[in-house]
Amino acid sequence: MWKYPGVPITLVYLFGHVQAQNSTSNPLEGWQFDDASRSSWDILWTCLTTIFACTWAALHFQLPVYVKGSARAWGKFTAWIYTLIAPEIMVIYVAVDFHSARDAAAHCNRAFRATMDEAKTQETRSTQGQLLTSGVKADGREDDREWTTTHGFCIRMGGFQLRTKDGWLYTISVENIIPLIEAGVIQPGDLDEEEIKDHSKADAVAKLLAILQSVWVTINILARAALQLPICPLEISTVAYVLCAFFTYALWWCKPKDMKTPITLHIPYNRNSEEISSWVHEILDARSHCWRHPTEQTVDREPKEASDPKESLFRRSRHKLWSDQARDGMIGRLSPLDEALLTICAAIGLQAFSAIHVAAWNFVFPTLAERWAWRVISLIALIIPWISFWMAVVPLFLAWCVRKYRLHVPWLESYIDPESRRTLLEGVIFEGVFFVYYFARVGTIILMMISLRALPAGSFIGIDWLSTIPHI
Repeated sequence: MWKYPGVPITLVYLFGHVQAQNSTSNPLEGWQFDDASRSSWDILWTCLTTIFACTWAALHFQLPVYVKGSARAWGKFTAWIYTLIAPEIMVIYVAVDFHSARDAAAHCNRAFRATMDEAKTQETRSTQGQLLTSGVKADGREDDREWTTTHGFCIRMGGFQLRTKDGWLYTISVENIIPLIEAGVIQPGDLDEEEIKDHSKADAVAKLLAILQSVWVTINILARAALQLPICPLEISTVAYVLCAFFTYALWWCKPKDMKTPITLHIPYNRNSEEISSWVHEILDARSHCWRHPTEQTVDREPKEASDPKESLFRRSRHKLWSDQARDGMIGRLSPLDEALLTICAAIGLQAFSAIHVAAWNFVFPTLAERWAWRVISLIALIIPWISFWMAVVPLFLAWCVRKYRLHVPWLESYIDPESRRTLLEGVIFEGVFFVYYFARVGTIILMMISLRALPAGSFIGIDWLSTIPHI
């Protein structure tokens, strides 16, 4: 079940230390200043800077490049708050984002190869200056470069656009790029990986510093456990953030960060030019909301149908996680079976995150009520993901087996098809579980912060050799 055996070993080690940590013999001390070998400020600063590096610094915001100003800043802030409250949920989204980006790049490469092969078998050539109907450029040269996952990320975040002669911009997405490749509008060399990196604000050095800080904190916690020194709840929670950040950095390492300016492919025609083939016109007009003009105040967006607010909330909370836009024909859309398998992996990931907090079962808290509150909340967070698993994934998997790859469960219609109306059971399973888990996470954050007001005396004993390792 565990892909990384070091994770459960670490949890067992920490849990064993926790069981040995006495709860009555350690006297509690209030806020300690710099006169101690390790002050309360040292604990708070180290943990908060690490959590910040594991949340804000690790995020590569999935905002369209045309979103500017306060809307972009607010989007970043809200995404960070979500990650701060439930970083394990963000890891699930990151995994799906990585899968979709890699899938998009693979589809594009297959389309490029198919277009090239067709051009080789057919000796048709377009005249110079016209849009191509094959995968060969006007000068007859072939471009056999393949796109990488970085290209897939760029397409998913709206970082590639067409610009017509009269200034119109057309955002390319996973929903329209394949037809444009097949029409010869887009060639492999039109989107260069180095150019994507130039537009990205990602800094490999900053990522490495964040990782080193996270590693230092983890070593510090393990060393304190080995020396039988008390560990405070904030520190054990920081380890959980580090675990999530490890997977986030790994999966998003090659993703462009904060692209504010899209990469533009210029085409020498006006938007409504008759020189553009009717085939290309049909492709572009099929998603007319992708058109925008820099001089216009408003931007046309795809019309949204009026729906029940609760219906919209459910669709966002369930299907938004797996695919940004769950529609037929989208490259990145996952099959129901893939969603079921991902839900299993998600449940395991959520348990790994929650198990770290359960490891603080016998930690010393300022009051007995806070200790029991921590225990109850940690158990809720540990158990609650499996409710969705047993009530949703298992029936889907059985239906898939019995009906020979045909998924149909009457009481889970919206789970299978995002366009279907939700059932009462779906609302209870997904929305109810989500809100319970959300409040459990908020409770954990509150408890770990207020516990700093009174810690065991041993919490302020530092480990000398750790100070020789560079850290923040």
